[in-house]
Amino acid sequence: MRYTNYFGQHFKEHGQPHLNNDCYKQYFNLVCIENKIHGMELLKKKYKGTPEYYKYDMEIDSLQKQIFQMTTDDKPEFFLLELLKKSANY
Repeated sequence: MRYTNYFGQHFKEHGQPHLNNDCYKQYFNLVCIENKIHGMELLKKKYKGTPEYYKYDMEIDSLQKQIFQMTTDDKPEFFLLELLKKSANY
């Protein structure tokens, strides 16, 4: 949850970022996907040592690929900066 944690800290320190609608959509989509992954990883821990343990791996991998496509694996500060730039040029 590196993006979610960074965004949360940034929000505390600087307030709500001023983003246009498209950038807000990306921002919250990313937070939502990271939280989904986090929830699945917590579920996986409950099943450790059972055949059910690997049940969520394909979905987690798919969601991680979505994050990569959205961010191109940029650091969270660079990703947020890009969103802010796009919003300023909107």
